[in-house]
Amino acid sequence: MKTQWTLNGVTLLLATLALLMAFAAWAEPQAGIQAQDAPQPAAPAEALVLGTAFTYQGYLEDEAGPANGLYEFQFAPFDHQSAGTARANSITRTVNVTDGQFSTQLDFGNNVFNGQRLWLQIGVRRAGATEWFTTLTPRQELTPAPYALFAANIPYHDHFGAGWSGSGVTGIAVNNLSTTGSVGAVSGYVHSTNGHAVLGEALSPTGQGIGVYGATNSPQGFGGYFKNYTAGYALYAEGDVKQSPTGDGLVKAAAVATVGGFNPALPRYFNTITEQVTIWACGLPQYATGHSCIDFNFTLNNRYWVATSLDGGYVSCSLWLSGESDTLNCWHYNNSGQLVNGEIMVVVY
Repeated sequence: MKTQWTLNGVTLLLATLALLMAFAAWAEPQAGIQAQDAPQPAAPAEALVLGTAFTYQGYLEDEAGPANGLYEFQFAPFDHQSAGTARANSITRTVNVTDGQFSTQLDFGNNVFNGQRLWLQIGVRRAGATEWFTTLTPRQELTPAPYALFAANIPYHDHFGAGWSGSGVTGIAVNNLSTTGSVGAVSGYVHSTNGHAVLGEALSPTGQGIGVYGATNSPQGFGGYFKNYTAGYALYAEGDVKQSPTGDGLVKAAAVATVGGFNPALPRYFNTITEQVTIWACGLPQYATGHSCIDFNFTLNNRYWVATSLDGGYVSCSLWLSGESDTLNCWHYNNSGQLVNGEIMVVVY
């Protein structure tokens, strides 16, 4: 005659009550084994580090009373109460049962408990036995404890005023997967007369830190888009502006130069690519009057420039070399067509 036996137990997540679970299992046993209701479990140990492991505790009896000795248990989580698929590899534990009480730790990893309903399949046999594990039926649903139910229904809250700090490649990443419509990943609004809707600061004193970075993958897109709803400015740059040598849209460089003689000068200039502009007396000595070379320190091929006189007359500039060149040969003439020293302005686009 077969005797029905039961294996009752509870699991305690070592790190938090939010994942407290309870199990009860029934099966047709091997002869000579029976179980009774599990006693009240001991209080869990103090939580130290939140992990994925939890403790299974139970109470086992054989026909002579509380079981003693080594038993083997096999545990596996399934996605269905009777069929389905195992969501992780089974775990086999050899457990020492003392006066019917036993405890073992299970860890199915990070990708098992994701909110999906799961059932624990349990098998048992005496340690050292060669027969198959006796599978207990039915499988036991891994049910949440009251604190887990509370966590699933926490009222709406936000992180307004909160701050995070740490180190890593990305501090906070927001990924909006919507492929249509006017959507955003990050939005900022401010109502202060001197506020910043979005503020980005690169605080390292060295390197090429970027306060705010914007990029697009569409040929019709914009890496950054700025709009002013009134007559004010859409973009303000407090400092110089730079652009890549191949980019269009901005003036690449400009210089106010005093040309002619053997000591030409650059009263003012800017270069959005390399930040360097130099001037020097070029050509034979007889060309020194009204003639100087302005080096913009980046190739001027396939670019165009405008040169004007700031003190009357006109200016003519051409590449210093017929091939690749970063230097303009500039001549300054008076209204009579004679070379004269004077001030010019050259703008490179």
